[in-house]
Amino acid sequence: MPAPFMRVSRDGRQTIFPSPGGTQLCRFPSFDECRTVNVRSGPLSADGRTVFAINPNDPRNIIAQPIDGGPPTPLTAFTDMTIEDFSLSPDGTRIAITRVSRESDVVLVKGLQ
Repeated sequence: MPAPFMRVSRDGRQTIFPSPGGTQLCRFPSFDECRTVNVRSGPLSADGRTVFAINPNDPRNIIAQPIDGGPPTPLTAFTDMTIEDFSLSPDGTRIAITRVSRESDVVLVKGLQ
């Protein structure tokens, strides 16, 4: 999963970012009127009321989380591969997604000297 970072809303009035105290939503660029919101950090919708994020319970899918604390809505319904990153189109109508499949095998090697 990509490292979390600050995101600015399309209208340039809000920013959202993770912090040790929880996800912060602040006015931008003044960084005043900050509040902790119970959502994951991610791109904001055009109206600034929704955050889009990789589902923490199912990293194969993206959810839309209302800032006001309402229940998240699934946006994708993939059953394979993990979402590594995603981005919204400028008009917010499309999502570009990078998905990966990780394979791991454990091999025990004995007798090496």
